[in-house]
Amino acid sequence: MPRNQLLILIIIIVVFAVFVVALCLSFRTARQIRSENTRLADLVRNQEQRLQALAAPPRQEAGISASLSDDGLMEWIDERMDQTRLYLQKDLDLKTAAREFGLTQKRFSEALKRDERYGSFPEYLTCKRLAYACQLLRHKPYYCIDSIASDAGFRARKTFQTVFKARIGTTPSQYRERCALSGDRES
Repeated sequence: MPRNQLLILIIIIVVFAVFVVALCLSFRTARQIRSENTRLADLVRNQEQRLQALAAPPRQEAGISASLSDDGLMEWIDERMDQTRLYLQKDLDLKTAAREFGLTQKRFSEALKRDERYGSFPEYLTCKRLAYACQLLRHKPYYCIDSIASDAGFRARKTFQTVFKARIGTTPSQYRERCALSGDRES
């Protein structure tokens, strides 16, 4: 076989191999993106279901917090927090939240510590704020990231992006793009 034909054959084989590798990588990436989209959609859907369940009229508050068990207290705090959206206040602290719900700081803090999801008030606020930010990213494609960060109670966009990337595993912009690609923007 002449040398030029051999060279052309080698080039064709290399190009074909590169094509096959690129195709395999694109399928793998698409599968990973679908998997991540599903996980993120489930996370947001669960939070939305909780919020819809809380749409019922609020219970009478007087004396309720004192009569609740520790598990019931955390559920009550969660309901109240979602109803009032107190977590959107940028300067919210444990003292203010406890006072708002008619609890002592100690009782509020103990309820958070017993709950496996949170453990501390800052962790609780971060989770609430991120869930709200995810809703805005999914349902308000015209909102800029700065507005979403501010509306969700974060003091700075950089803080929001850092926390979002660490917790959700993607940047807010990437999350929004993935939701758009998966058609996960129903109102």
